[in-house]
Amino acid sequence: MSRRNVQMNFPGIDGVENRIGGTRLSAYEPGHHPDAASYRAVNQGVVSHHWSFGNMPPVPGVSQRSVGQIVAYVRELQRANGIR
Repeated sequence: MSRRNVQMNFPGIDGVENRIGGTRLSAYEPGHHPDAASYRAVNQGVVSHHWSFGNMPPVPGVSQRSVGQIVAYVRELQRANGIR
């Protein structure tokens, strides 16, 4: 999965808020959702609690390496936007 594909799931350029909608980056700040939560979500799915469009089922076919790259990119966007 490319950075562009991941970025498209966050409103705004580089994850910042814009007129389309606010960023979801702050909902997944490291103190609230550690990296391990992302691995669990991909592998096991997760019950909806930050959004209103339903539970997230497990995502088959995404490698642990890919999840790690996605998490690293999201953390990079968070740091760039002052989310620690």
